[in-house]
Amino acid sequence: EETHRALREAPEADWAFPDWQCFGASPDLWAFPDPLPPPCPQHLVYVGSGALVRRRVWEAVGGYTEDRRMSGAEDWDFWLTAFELGLCGVHVARGLYLHRRSAEAMSATTSLSNDAANRELLYRRHKSTFDSFDGACPRCPPRRRVLDFRAMGYVNSSTAARAQGQRLRSIGLAARAMAILPSRRTFGQLARAVLPRAVVRAAGSARRSLRRSPRPSQVS
Repeated sequence: EETHRALREAPEADWAFPDWQCFGASPDLWAFPDPLPPPCPQHLVYVGSGALVRRRVWEAVGGYTEDRRMSGAEDWDFWLTAFELGLCGVHVARGLYLHRRSAEAMSATTSLSNDAANRELLYRRHKSTFDSFDGACPRCPPRRRVLDFRAMGYVNSSTAARAQGQRLRSIGLAARAMAILPSRRTFGQLARAVLPRAVVRAAGSARRSLRRSPRPSQVS
């Protein structure tokens, strides 16, 4: 009802989308910024699930791709194409879409494992669009967005491979992330992939202990 009302009140909008209220493993409210920032490869999903879409959008985009290599990223491809066609949505700032969070969800298993391949394919299919993302984004450094988008795909797939016991694959994926964009995050993932789990756990415990330790100025 709320998204339908939003479309009635904004006839120029091509879809209406609400915030997401998580449940299950997480009770978080995923609230989209208002006003929305310019499209950015780091924040492509500010539409999608919960959106009420006019038929003309589906017809203009041509529906979801049937390329099986895009399994798990069909929605990204759909909305990128909509953006390329100059279509736009209207935001309903309420947590109306209920999004279940689970460790067994596809987004945390198969999609995460395929994330590197999906992001590279998205980049190739929409290269001119990615290369044109130069608008101001309050959450991203302007000169590394596309590189970070690609590198994080390898980080995510490396994380999934490590969880599945595929250590050599995890190392290779992490090394690829470092080659694309050397950063603290990509270096950290490479270290986690290379080092034994016991060492990684010990380092994490030590880091958390340091964070909890009082600073010199706090000691009486």
